[in-house]
Amino acid sequence: MVAYQDVPAIDLRALWSDAHFISVKGNAQSSGKAARSASKGKQKKTHSVLLTDFLVNRAVERVDQVKPGDAFVAIDIGEHDGHADAIAAVAAGASVVVCERYLPVAVPQCIVEDYRQAWGALCHALVNQPTENLITIAIMGSHGKTTLNLLASSMMKTIGKKVAYRNSIATSDSATQVAAKDGAVNTAKSLAKWLAGAVKQGVPSAVVEVDQEMLYQGQTAGMKYDLILITSLRTEVGSTGGTLEQLQQAMLRQFAQLKEHGVILYNADDAPLSRWMESLAMPTMSYGLDADADIRARVIERELTEQTMMITAGRTVMPLRSTLIGSHNARHLLGAVAAGYVCGLELSEIVGGVEKLQRIPGRLQSVIAGQDFGVFVDQADTAERLAVSLHAVRQHSTGRVLCVMDVSQPNSHAMLAAMGKVLERGTSEVCLTHIEGGTFKSVQNRAFALLDGFENPALPHILPDRDRAIEWIMQRAKPGDVILLAGCGDSTWTSKSRPESTNDIQAAGHWLRQPKPAQETSLAKVVGSSTYSEDIGSAASNVARHDKPSLKLFRPE
Repeated sequence: MVAYQDVPAIDLRALWSDAHFISVKGNAQSSGKAARSASKGKQKKTHSVLLTDFLVNRAVERVDQVKPGDAFVAIDIGEHDGHADAIAAVAAGASVVVCERYLPVAVPQCIVEDYRQAWGALCHALVNQPTENLITIAIMGSHGKTTLNLLASSMMKTIGKKVAYRNSIATSDSATQVAAKDGAVNTAKSLAKWLAGAVKQGVPSAVVEVDQEMLYQGQTAGMKYDLILITSLRTEVGSTGGTLEQLQQAMLRQFAQLKEHGVILYNADDAPLSRWMESLAMPTMSYGLDADADIRARVIERELTEQTMMITAGRTVMPLRSTLIGSHNARHLLGAVAAGYVCGLELSEIVGGVEKLQRIPGRLQSVIAGQDFGVFVDQADTAERLAVSLHAVRQHSTGRVLCVMDVSQPNSHAMLAAMGKVLERGTSEVCLTHIEGGTFKSVQNRAFALLDGFENPALPHILPDRDRAIEWIMQRAKPGDVILLAGCGDSTWTSKSRPESTNDIQAAGHWLRQPKPAQETSLAKVVGSSTYSEDIGSAASNVARHDKPSLKLFRPE
């Protein structure tokens, strides 16, 4: 349901100029000029009685939420066609029906071309168009949206004292923060309610991550943007998203929601995106590390857990130091700076705000406990994200790259094989784990799918118990090496050796604080070891510390 007590009733004919309106007596009207002239008193008196037919102060999209006097909007919910519920909605008291085709109902109906666009526009109109009272920044693209969202939010909060943000981790209206897992804000109704709450809190700006599901389903309909920031434009092998053409079409619909003074800011280092932007007659600005761009930066120093870059914006040059590592994060940092610059803010204030964000949960988050090698935790749940993370940690290390990879994610066979290829090329040693439940066959199939990406499937070690795998990889690390704990991010898990709930950060910190043994012991390889008998012998004396090895992958208990 959508309603806002401080907003007067909405005239649907003024809201949708191209819709077709049918009164209760079957008199058809097209909105446009008829509605405007009616509002000026130019319609006949007998016809003006029907003006109230399309006044709405509350709207719902579910028949079980209908109350007398509501407008019912027939939208698809999953596989269910909302048009089938129109008669029941009228019986429950709906006074007007919004639909895509004529329906046999005894109340006025408004026939629209696209119910998603109509529903979004109505949701925002009923809460007094909140984006008209906010500096609204939309972040979209194939990768990096959450990181850039948090960086831009940090910058806007530092300057404006308050900020509302929505990303894949959490949503906040500046007064209340809700984790995404506890309440997703990803529909037209929930977005309108969140933005209205931000306006009531006196927030000057809102930063919205527009994920691909929201993009394709038109959930942002009704919003108006001051700035659209695009990180990348590509599709990934094994992903379930649309084609490149579908992604472009969905973005073009977003561009139509720019305010009159709105600007599109894009990453010029992404070649497909840059070519596409240059082909459009749109108000754009660009940022980049390598390509010629309006706002540029150069990384001048890299250490294990931080990097320094020099930013050039207009005639101003300024350094920026951040604990977010890797070239991809350098671009995200630059993107946030560019967003502030486009909004007309001072570069010194922008850089100060961006630098305040020191870590992002589960996104190349470092674990430091005085060790002489690096440890990072990353979600890395797709092949491209895994490749980017491995490249980043390699840029900041002088030794080998070791990885503990979890295969619990329900990815496609093609995606898992692509991840296997990335692991073989990007690591010196890799250990596969599995934290989630499931049948032995399903787990084994995922592991085999990942191993299909290896030219040498004997390379990875297999140890389902993630806690033991983390302990083992720590013992293998040498000074200058870097360890990537991939596949889990900041999510919690349990294992046979650690039945209490934990996460990669806590498990890594626990083992880093333990004294390192004077002499390392070998762990049995489960798949394809050329020295399997020797490994079994060395592991037999260490059963108390490690799981008993098995010839089977992920042997069920």
